[in-house]
Amino acid sequence: KRLLQFEQRSALGNKNFRLMHRADLIDILLEAAESNKVSIKLGCSADASLLSDQYSIVIAADGVHSKTRNFLNPSQRKNSDVGYFAWRAIVPNTINHHDGVRVTVAPNKHVVSYPIRDRKKLNLVLIQECKNEGVFEWSLEESPDQVRRIFSDFGGDLGEAFCEIKKVNRWGLSSHNIPTNWGKDNIVLIGDALHPMLPFLAQGANFALEDAFVLAKLIDLYTMEEVTDKYVQIRKPRLLRLMKQIKKNAWNFHLKRGFFRACAHRGLVLLDKTLPQSAERPFRWLYSHDITKLNI
Repeated sequence: KRLLQFEQRSALGNKNFRLMHRADLIDILLEAAESNKVSIKLGCSADASLLSDQYSIVIAADGVHSKTRNFLNPSQRKNSDVGYFAWRAIVPNTINHHDGVRVTVAPNKHVVSYPIRDRKKLNLVLIQECKNEGVFEWSLEESPDQVRRIFSDFGGDLGEAFCEIKKVNRWGLSSHNIPTNWGKDNIVLIGDALHPMLPFLAQGANFALEDAFVLAKLIDLYTMEEVTDKYVQIRKPRLLRLMKQIKKNAWNFHLKRGFFRACAHRGLVLLDKTLPQSAERPFRWLYSHDITKLNI
């Protein structure tokens, strides 16, 4: 099967993209937290139904299946499966993948690849549209051979990279509308607990970091009664714009009609080769945004 491939590069040069192993990012954040005497406890459970008022603020970062979000928004629907499976794997960069992010598309599938850890490793995200197929479990370990069969129509260096997969996990992707209530009293939502998103722009972790920065600034400047309103006012417009673009990317990456799909993807490839800055200009609001320079 013929595949079409286009590469996502920075209009200002690849040096402006920062690609890293998520574990390395977590280590950096952990070191910063512990250096500020933040106590972190793992493997704990909290089954209480009463929230104590002895804390000035409770930041709910309990993820895509947030019970806090449901508590604050009892009338809104829970997460819904959206008909996509995602597989994630890290393999040796034996194909000498360039420093940019590559998106390779095929009918009902696409693969995102980029190097990490000084280009020694390659991060792979493989996504397949599979409406009404299988069980959408949160996370399951998958057979590497099964993944290679599903994505056997991806040849070339990606096919070589797939041969390096030794361990791979599968996620059933789900979505949730942005909740009406972002917080109440001394409780506030952040990250996936607030805005679980499909990975078609790879912004989940980035937007969680932006949330954290804005929230920290607001807590320093305002009373808790004012924090949530200011938080919504600052973050919601950018978040809505992102969600709209994610839906567009989901449509672009998984076009159904063969002729229309071929024309659209060939157009993207041609635009990337002839006028790369034109292809990237619509995303400058996203990638050129410096949250630390925001006037709060």
